[in-house]
Amino acid sequence: MLADFDELKKLILFSCNYAMLAGSCLMKVPQISNILKAGSVVGLSESWVVNECIAGLLWVYYNVLVGHAFVTYGEAVIVGVQNVII
Repeated sequence: MLADFDELKKLILFSCNYAMLAGSCLMKVPQISNILKAGSVVGLSESWVVNECIAGLLWVYYNVLVGHAFVTYGEAVIVGVQNVII
């Protein structure tokens, strides 16, 4: 009985991690779409984009150094790529 509960817990955590990764793929899509439609980035804060890129890069760098699994910091990688596109 206890082994079944542990397996269920692992499955739920695994599912949540990959759901977060999948959700992060869509996080900035509306903003990128609006930029493409408008053909302009007027109204976006350049410092916000740069700060978010730097913070994400540092978070990824830390997790790589510590040796965490990609699902731990993968969301930051995906969002960082989207920020670079912005």
